[in-house]
Amino acid sequence: MGKVRTSVGRRSLACEDVRHELCRLAVGAAGLAGAARVAAHVRHCATCGEWVDELARVRAWLGARRVNGKVPLSQAEVEARARQALSRELAARLARDLLDRARGRPVRQDVERAADLLRVEALGGAQTAACRRAECLLVADGPPDRAALLALAYRLDPLGLDVALAHLAQLERAGKRREADREADRLLELLR
Repeated sequence: MGKVRTSVGRRSLACEDVRHELCRLAVGAAGLAGAARVAAHVRHCATCGEWVDELARVRAWLGARRVNGKVPLSQAEVEARARQALSRELAARLARDLLDRARGRPVRQDVERAADLLRVEALGGAQTAACRRAECLLVADGPPDRAALLALAYRLDPLGLDVALAHLAQLERAGKRREADREADRLLELLR
């Protein structure tokens, strides 16, 4: 992704900014950069043009979608699912931070994590309390409590293979083979 000059004398728009603008426009929100500048960028940037085309295909697919003869989802249902999906993704990012801390690796910047936490809270996700707990564990002084970090990472992203394997390995190391077996069986059921 890069920047494409949209007009002389104005700051160029980054591709990411353009895509955010397009999302705002798609949901009827007021754009910040102006539709003309966004359109000019898309006309000159092949990557953003392809992204717009793919977005249009997804929108058409969602609009025409019928599952087993059922009526497509209502706007409220689509919005609720989108909020859940975003909340899950944000929780998964915090789970990776917990996993990195448990492994003794550097984690993302405090500012980035705080922004994700605010987003989770704004979405009203079921993971809000767990995400707050994750932030507390990530900024705690002293040596990390590996078991607590991995257990919470697993709670935030139970289907993340890296997180699940680390959690199961920690249970095995702690002599909790039965619990590890139960969790592995539960995971296998979720994957079916």
